[in-house]
Amino acid sequence: TNTFSGDVTVNGTWNNSGNPAITFQGNLVINAGGIFTTGTGAQVIQGDLTVSGTWNSASSNVAVTIGGNLTVQSGAVFNSGNSVYTFSGAGKSIGGTIAGITINSLSVTGSLENNLAILTVPTLTVPGSFTNRTGQSVVCGTTLSGAGSFIQQDNASLTVGNTVTITTLSAAADGNTVVYSRNGAQNILPVVYYNLSLAGNNTKSVTGNTQVSGVLTFGGAATLAIGANSLTAASVNRLNAITVTISSGSFGVNGPLLLNAADPVTFSGAGTLNVAGLAERSGLSKVPVG
Repeated sequence: TNTFSGDVTVNGTWNNSGNPAITFQGNLVINAGGIFTTGTGAQVIQGDLTVSGTWNSASSNVAVTIGGNLTVQSGAVFNSGNSVYTFSGAGKSIGGTIAGITINSLSVTGSLENNLAILTVPTLTVPGSFTNRTGQSVVCGTTLSGAGSFIQQDNASLTVGNTVTITTLSAAADGNTVVYSRNGAQNILPVVYYNLSLAGNNTKSVTGNTQVSGVLTFGGAATLAIGANSLTAASVNRLNAITVTISSGSFGVNGPLLLNAADPVTFSGAGTLNVAGLAERSGLSKVPVG
């Protein structure tokens, strides 16, 4: 392992020929015009990584550990490759002036905040704590897992495209939205959501008692399977036809439910449907249900 004490600044081209493992004990700064290319040896940055030039690990897929903050500036190039990036520090962040970056595999063992407009992380594992800051977006296309917590702040957006098994999902903050977007069957974590959107297609299954304090949007899913569980929503926004199956549980809407013959909502099963407002069929009279 090659070890560099203090801070290191890259203004030219740094190519890790020979593929050594490298530990930076301070901060690593890649200035505009600078190019840092990893080898196959593990890269450990104990301080902050700031990229205004080019960070490239696309060809080596090396393990990268960052103890500090990751800051990527507008105009920079950030090629993460398929490396696993582990953020080990407490109270750290991903941010900068760039609109967004992709990190294909991210593990958070400390506590980390996203402060980018769009952070795309196909595989996100959180043994620690991850916070999606106010108004920011995280897109997680493959898995969101871990024994830790994912926290949505006000007006934040989380899109999950496949499996969600994280132990704690905190999604009750005002205005935040969680989108289940898989083009296939997908389970919904049983938590309190502010806004919940069911996109993609196929069946979205409620796996426990679930509450939506804002808007529940039917945005593509063909079937909502509630089973023996309960699902309660303050309001429903229906963008497509959908079948709602309730074997012995309940579906409650604390407001009006708009029904449209062109895009019907079909209910089946022996469970309970409660609509606190009016069930309104487009072009016809309003009928109280409950």
